[in-house]
Amino acid sequence: MHFHPSHLCPEARFAACDKPTERVKQQPLSTIATDWTDLVLICRKCSRKLDGGFGADGDDTLRRALRDALRRRGRRCAIGLVEVDCLGVCPKRAVTVAHGSHADQFLIVPEHFSADALLDRMLDTPSTTTLGDAQP
Repeated sequence: MHFHPSHLCPEARFAACDKPTERVKQQPLSTIATDWTDLVLICRKCSRKLDGGFGADGDDTLRRALRDALRRRGRRCAIGLVEVDCLGVCPKRAVTVAHGSHADQFLIVPEHFSADALLDRMLDTPSTTTLGDAQP
């Protein structure tokens, strides 16, 4: 894109601009420490469409089911579970999940899938359940 100084000062189209170009001072970046060792992004739109579908009774969201499974394992704060706006995949009767350690692929988690089996997959621990096997 071609940049012209008149974009900075509208008066420059008619006469020489007397106003000096003001640069906006950028604030320095800051960081906040977390207890997380990993991050999981859960599609809020998919979760809302299912209206539950996970957990023991099938009425929990995937985020709540994963949080409860982490709590049972004693690792509640180890993984950050964050619901985000639509990830753009929109599967039927499933939730799209992006795992921070494996950002090259999305996980499509079918309704009623076991949160423990999903954690096994994400934490790379051995499991007898594959992601395609739905469990009540």
